Amino acid sequence: MQRGVTNRDYKGFLHQCAGVPAALPDRVGFATIPNVIPSEHDRGADHIGFIVAVHTRMAAAVERLLDRLLLERKRRPDAIVASTYLAWGVAVGACRG
Repeated sequence: MQRGVTNRDYKGFLHQCAGVPAALPDRVGFATIPNVIPSEHDRGADHIGFIVAVHTRMAAAVERLLDRLLLERKRRPDAIVASTYLAWGVAVGACRG
């Protein structure tokens, strides 16, 4: 199964704004992390807080999700695709081989 990871707010945006259908093929799914970063609507009010959250809280949430998926599915992801702005993405992948 191919699985994308996003936070809960952005998963809603994918369906509403980007045209991603709510019902996906069986081999495709999304796993979500909690909304640990400020909402799309509010982040402009605290840009520094947003950056800090992306680089600290979001990384930790993704690591917990990957650990949970490994326990549930008995396998690690085949690939991790992250924005170039998420410098921690490489480290998270490297820790998991």
